[in-house]
Amino acid sequence: MGAWLQGNLRCLTGEDGYIVDRVMCQLLQENRYQMLALDVQHPTCLKSRLDGMQFVVHEFGQDTLDRLTRDAPRCYLLDTGMLGSV
Repeated sequence: MGAWLQGNLRCLTGEDGYIVDRVMCQLLQENRYQMLALDVQHPTCLKSRLDGMQFVVHEFGQDTLDRLTRDAPRCYLLDTGMLGSV
């Protein structure tokens, strides 16, 4: 249907509860996310987001983290013309 899923890395830290953590892991295993993001609202919440990044690396590999946090967003922005020809 064309809907994209973006996961919030905080959801992998357990801070949002066990069910949220498990659903996000399942969606990652099924390769359902197009992007992952930090969604940092304040400097004090950065650590948990970084913990979420480390979880992805540990469970799914650095390539998965790079693809979902760096490569996919960049491709999206290039495809939509938002970055120009960077």
